[in-house]
Amino acid sequence: MIYTVNEEFRIIILLIAFGTYIFFMSDFINAFSNKIKRKLLRYIVSIILWFIQIYISYIFVYKMQDGYMPLYFILFIVVGQILYLFIRNQSLFILKRIINMFYYLLDKLVNLIKETILPKYLSIVIKYNKKRIKDKKIKDIITDAKNDN
Repeated sequence: MIYTVNEEFRIIILLIAFGTYIFFMSDFINAFSNKIKRKLLRYIVSIILWFIQIYISYIFVYKMQDGYMPLYFILFIVVGQILYLFIRNQSLFILKRIINMFYYLLDKLVNLIKETILPKYLSIVIKYNKKRIKDKKIKDIITDAKNDN
């Protein structure tokens, strides 16, 4: 069967997307099965999930081109894998940068609060408490402390 150029580009894009999907699911299956404690159950779950992926792959190939697999099928699946690995590594790098930037800003905010707002607030609280303590007798302070608990 001869396809037009537009159909070939559509097939190539679908194959790259499918390759990305397959390797995303591979990571998902590994992460999911590693959460399972029992080894036998882990293998059974992995095998079941891979059979599901094989079925999805079969349906994908059959629906895409009526079961016809072009020569470049595997090539663009591998390109999809490379694209997935690149995106995963870049997203992890970007995520680490965002987290580091968040911690940096949080540290600056905490330091700003410590240097500006906190000393003023503490001085007001200390002055208020000194005034309260001077006005009360020691017995009243002890009974207030017991009532607070």
